[in-house]
Amino acid sequence: MDTLSKLFGNTAKVKIMRLFISNISTPYDVRQVSVKAKVSPKSTRSVITLLSSVDYIKPKVFTKEETKTLRHKKVQVKKKANGWIMNPNFPYFDSMYNLLIQGRPTDGSDIMRRLKPAGILKLVITSGVFIRNPDSRIDILIVGDKIKKGVLDNAIRNLEAEIGKEIEYAVFETEEFAYRMNVYDKLIRDVLEFPHEKIYNKLGI
Repeated sequence: MDTLSKLFGNTAKVKIMRLFISNISTPYDVRQVSVKAKVSPKSTRSVITLLSSVDYIKPKVFTKEETKTLRHKKVQVKKKANGWIMNPNFPYFDSMYNLLIQGRPTDGSDIMRRLKPAGILKLVITSGVFIRNPDSRIDILIVGDKIKKGVLDNAIRNLEAEIGKEIEYAVFETEEFAYRMNVYDKLIRDVLEFPHEKIYNKLGI
């Protein structure tokens, strides 16, 4: 991220470019981009204006769902929104994809630095988006004890903002994980029997 930030001018631009090119068929409005990329609304508008001016993204009217409170109940309502979507005909699409997505290294030490404050970790396995395998059931498997859900969720959201993709993850306490291993749990089996990387392993798996 540091290298790309220097090349492209700032981190906000890299995050937003990566968000659009990672989700080529998904439109976003300013608020959604700001939240997903963890960039201020002001910076988001500035970057979107720039990317739109060079046809990296194009305007798109779409329908989105919002949560509203009606008669003391939260309900999902649909509304029209003005947003933007990745332009698949952008002249340098392939080059940008290779640079922003394919060229992104999987840094296990950085992932662990972000996850460790969440609890006493015993095993962390990455797959899916981190090893460029779209067929993986999840992207991260985490095993540990005394896991702080809020801290973990925030760490995952920060990772999502940097890679531009939603992360599917599963968390188990050590005892539950051992039980699932013994009964050949399908999720655990699918993770361990298909391509993955153990970036932290205190269980000798």
